[in-house]
Amino acid sequence: MRTTHVKLQTEGLRPTRDRLFYLIYLLALAASVSLWFLAIRSPLWVDETYSYWQISAGFSGILARQIISFPAYSYILWFSTKFIGTSEIALRIPSILAVLGAAYLLYLAARELFESDIAFIAAIVFCIHRIVVFEAIDARPYAFAILAVNAAILVMLRLRRTDSNWLAALFGFLAACIIWFHFTFATILPALILCFFITKFRDRKTMWRQFGIAAAAFALALLPAIPRFLYVLRASGTLVYEQPPTLMNLAGTFAPGWPWVALGVIALVILAVTALVAAVRTRSVSRIHVQGQPILLCLCLALIPILILYGVSVGTSIHTFDFRHCLDAVPGIALCWAMLLASCARAFSDCFSA
Repeated sequence: MRTTHVKLQTEGLRPTRDRLFYLIYLLALAASVSLWFLAIRSPLWVDETYSYWQISAGFSGILARQIISFPAYSYILWFSTKFIGTSEIALRIPSILAVLGAAYLLYLAARELFESDIAFIAAIVFCIHRIVVFEAIDARPYAFAILAVNAAILVMLRLRRTDSNWLAALFGFLAACIIWFHFTFATILPALILCFFITKFRDRKTMWRQFGIAAAAFALALLPAIPRFLYVLRASGTLVYEQPPTLMNLAGTFAPGWPWVALGVIALVILAVTALVAAVRTRSVSRIHVQGQPILLCLCLALIPILILYGVSVGTSIHTFDFRHCLDAVPGIALCWAMLLASCARAFSDCFSA
């Protein structure tokens, strides 16, 4: 009877304890997001000024002022200025909202693969990654491009357990939206396609039907952008504005922290607290398990886009390995870091229990 009574007390305390753990996760997320706002009042830099110039002639003048970029972001920025103005902060608010949405979509995508602990860690790593911290307050299209990337990842993962034609069409449409916001983010497309085939290869009939629908939706959505894309290819010489990248540049993309020492310490503290909470939860519920297919999917999403961009920048005259152009690999990188930290938490919990 005493054993049963103690067990009932423990089970009764678990909901309260879980709420406390989730509160810690949410506080860690809030602390991660707060890093974005340290420079929000800073003056516009050159590219942000260019974004304002593109919308300054009004709605009708936006398309004529696009040089090598696509106009999707400019129309969104123009629309937002009608409600919140054209101050530095106002021009950056759409990007902040887009990255917030991207972080939430990454959490949902991670929940398709892992338990909530790993999903929270993935969202936190995403938010404190140095590229995300910079682009969250950048009045440029990168924030909306990563929003489209994370939405496409989420839909691709949900296609694993459904034969829906509409969801397949949405997947193709979102893949096209990625290019509409920034053409260099096309490097994520091979990773999305490979991950789709990895998740659906057991049901080949459904796989090819959904892939055909997604490809048709992608082609239709991208059709108006073909003239602009052909112009970009003809003007590829204008993309040589960076030095060829080094292996150090490649390795630096995988670090989730911020280059400044003080902010790096803050990021490490946030991660340490999150990993510790995951370890305590693992000790009590023993639920963190990482299987083979999720590992493969995360590695594809992290490595393929970054290696394509690196290979093109090293092997051709088109040197586009700017840190901002690596943003499409950050969701995969965050998922990989989350798996690693969760595995360390599990090992710590096992040692502590022993």
